[in-house]
Amino acid sequence: RLVGQMVTLDADVFSLVECDHFDEFFKPMLSQRGYEGVYRKRPRPTSDDGCAIFWKSSKFELVSHEGTDFVDRVEPETGSTVKDRCALLALLRSRTHPHKYLIVISVHLARNPEDAQRDRLRAKQVAQVFRVLSDFAVRCNEIAPSSCTAVVMCGDLNATNFAKLRGLSLALAAITSSGVHPFMWDAQDVPTRATSITSSRKVRIDALFFQSSRLRLINNQELPSLSEPIPNYEHPSDHLPLLSHFRWKSDFDRDLALARTWFRVMADRSACDAPPLTIEEQRALWVIFDWNNEGQLTRAKLKRIAQFTGVQVDAATEASIFERMLAVKGAASEEGALGEEEARGADGAAAGRVDFARFSAAYEVAIYNMRNEQLPELIEAFKVFDTNGDGRITLDELRSVLKECSPVPIEWDSEGFFHKALSDGGSILYEDFARRIIQHRRQYQPCSS
Repeated sequence: RLVGQMVTLDADVFSLVECDHFDEFFKPMLSQRGYEGVYRKRPRPTSDDGCAIFWKSSKFELVSHEGTDFVDRVEPETGSTVKDRCALLALLRSRTHPHKYLIVISVHLARNPEDAQRDRLRAKQVAQVFRVLSDFAVRCNEIAPSSCTAVVMCGDLNATNFAKLRGLSLALAAITSSGVHPFMWDAQDVPTRATSITSSRKVRIDALFFQSSRLRLINNQELPSLSEPIPNYEHPSDHLPLLSHFRWKSDFDRDLALARTWFRVMADRSACDAPPLTIEEQRALWVIFDWNNEGQLTRAKLKRIAQFTGVQVDAATEASIFERMLAVKGAASEEGALGEEEARGADGAAAGRVDFARFSAAYEVAIYNMRNEQLPELIEAFKVFDTNGDGRITLDELRSVLKECSPVPIEWDSEGFFHKALSDGGSILYEDFARRIIQHRRQYQPCSS
């Protein structure tokens, strides 16, 4: 019945979790229907299930795949690891668009979604997935450059607050100085109804995330609103399947979206919740703004770009944006000294022209001052670290949460993420917490650079 449902769904790619009998049942049954697949068994010795990814061989070919087992904890006395769940990654090449690649992540996180305390363990597992994704993307970069590769992650997250998981994962990446794959900030959650309906709960714990800068969501199959528990005769699983249709975005589509994001941030619009742009993304964006390759941006060009990208900007806002770019200290170091790029651009600024250094620096100032409400994931993460709810994180609170969450050991005597804020035994407020995480994200350079 499960295979019959999959045939009816007719997806190009499937992710299955809690999948058992892979070799003797699912693989041969789906092979007869034109699918190929890979599998990762969960590490628990007494369980035979795991994560599987299938794809239509007429649509995709497998380039590489990798599995990982989540380390839930390390026994201090023996050093042995406790592992229970896993994730599977597959890099697929499109047969219809051979220059396009897709990384599919199938994941199954720790159980008991009703227990919010276990979100720390689930965040630790998601952080491990992102670390593996970053390393996997780097190793595959020569074959599948990041500029040609999209990421989707799907599975049973066993959580009801996905924003908290992502926020904690971003914080952990920054605190542990881990690589930041663009997907971590760019992941868009496909909206659905409840996915797990039993006699004791009706919750949305299954998710499909996609890289919104690379893929456009075209259609999403609506889930039925059920009152009776599943599985039943019509629904053979205790989880409802998610089915979404996507289309590849062109590089130009991506850059236009970046331009609109830049305008929303610079216009100081409180509704802007887009992830901060990396330096690499800003450079790609500059090519559009400096459309005639003069190396400088004028107010007339700024107005033309707003019209070209379909952004509604009134004259007062346009003037404010441009004046802020002229006034900002472009390419200044953390100590405030002017860099070489700014020195070269000083004359241009005096003449009413903006170079890339000022263009970038003005955006950095704007994103630095963004309202807190624009970063819901980081607000959720901050609440987890702020265990007593007083609006600040102490060193003891930080250590306590990281002991449960961190995917790698923390060296407390080294220069760390919160070193300056906590070196005198002080505490850190949300604003600095969020800004440090954003700064870490902007340090990321795509694999192809």
